Amino acid sequence: DEDAEKLAGTVAALKAHVGRGVVIGPTVLYSTDMARILGGHADLPAADRQDAVLSYLDPERFEMSARVAAALEGTGAVFIPLIDAFCPEGRCPVLSDAGDPIIFDRAHFTLSGSRTMARILAETGQLSRILEGS
Repeated sequence: DEDAEKLAGTVAALKAHVGRGVVIGPTVLYSTDMARILGGHADLPAADRQDAVLSYLDPERFEMSARVAAALEGTGAVFIPLIDAFCPEGRCPVLSDAGDPIIFDRAHFTLSGSRTMARILAETGQLSRILEGS
């Protein structure tokens, strides 16, 4: 994949200027805004709403994550695959720990969604990899 190769080249170029590189991403991408998705399924019970939201998720993002990981092998960069931590077994949370929508548009976290993502990264050990670079 051309973009993944470019990323590996960018990491190699930056390596001369920084002690280590951390590449974070990709994250989820939905086919439409989360507000439209949740509003269109507001009458469903929470578990059914979760299943309905998954039908709007772009599965290519999981494949992109794998391509990025492969491209970064051997570069010395630390790769944090957000989508893998955020969506274990392909199931992504819809609401934050505070009960708010976790995403405000198609891909960007709300404030409470960011806090939920930080908790997930801490619980999965990914946050320490960002901070320590191990």
